[in-house]
Amino acid sequence: MKLEILGCHGPFAAKPGEATSGYLVSYGNTRLVADLGSGTLARLLNSVTPDKIDGIFLSHLHYDHTSDMLTLKYALENTPNVIDVYVAEQKSNWYLELLNSKNFNIVPIATETTFKCGELELEFYRGVHPVESYAVKVKGDKTLFYTGDTVYFEGIEKAAAGSDVILADCAKPDDFGGPHMVKRDALKLARATGAKLIVTHIASGYDAKALYADTPEAEIAEEGKVFEI
Repeated sequence: MKLEILGCHGPFAAKPGEATSGYLVSYGNTRLVADLGSGTLARLLNSVTPDKIDGIFLSHLHYDHTSDMLTLKYALENTPNVIDVYVAEQKSNWYLELLNSKNFNIVPIATETTFKCGELELEFYRGVHPVESYAVKVKGDKTLFYTGDTVYFEGIEKAAAGSDVILADCAKPDDFGGPHMVKRDALKLARATGAKLIVTHIASGYDAKALYADTPEAEIAEEGKVFEI
């Protein structure tokens, strides 16, 4: 299983070459996209053609995780391709704008639901964020747990149990008070599960590399980087 970082910044990208949250998981002949934020579509299409995308998981509907779904609609509109989109159903205008397309097949998710996506098995777990947000456990020959955006919540260790790698929203120092995990939380989760930690959702003004410089078990996500899981 491979994990390609399409974008790892949030809530916005501040420098040329940066993009907000988006990831490509590859296993066998299966390609799963996890979030598709601003600036991620070009990198995605450089790695895979639309007809080879088996599914898209949207952790939540904040713009920095979903905005390139709008331009993906343009890329698909004159093709016969239909892509499964795993997302929690909502009644918001943004949900309708993003997903109103003949090329998207909506697969509604809820906590602890399970689906097959090609050769992968997907399990979903609700996190804690200002909007409805989900983590996903992706099982192939290895297991990846992507937290989406969330604070540390009761049950996250159980949800992530058995994972080889945790891709975590955790690029904030321990004194940060917003709706995201901090370093202390991420290390607690990684050590409880024995998983390797990849730090993502890096905000402008925060130096994730410096924050985790004393933590060799953690790696920092970077656009274009590919991790072997």
